[in-house]
Amino acid sequence: MSTVRGETNGETVFANKAGERRGYSAIAIRKAFRRAGLYDCTIHTLRHTHATRLVQNGLTIQEVKAVLGHTDIRTTMRYVHLEQAVVTRKARDIVNALNAVNFTGDGRA
Repeated sequence: MSTVRGETNGETVFANKAGERRGYSAIAIRKAFRRAGLYDCTIHTLRHTHATRLVQNGLTIQEVKAVLGHTDIRTTMRYVHLEQAVVTRKARDIVNALNAVNFTGDGRA
């Protein structure tokens, strides 16, 4: 796909002046981490956190797979960790909602 200089093709988040995928400088990113006081942070940490936050905010694993550009869902699963407290809360909310329907008589067969 051809793009006009300065325009992106819609598939790239950060583009260079030609509208193509922008590279990054690992040295510059490490320097930014140090300035921010993030001494144990890496580029991989950012990718991992991004994937986890996408799931926490409602994206499905399949959608995160597409965002990250993975071809195999098993690769995506390595990035995404479901927090037990969140899973427990969601399960409790579903059970409570079902119980509320059954106890009010609305769910009678």
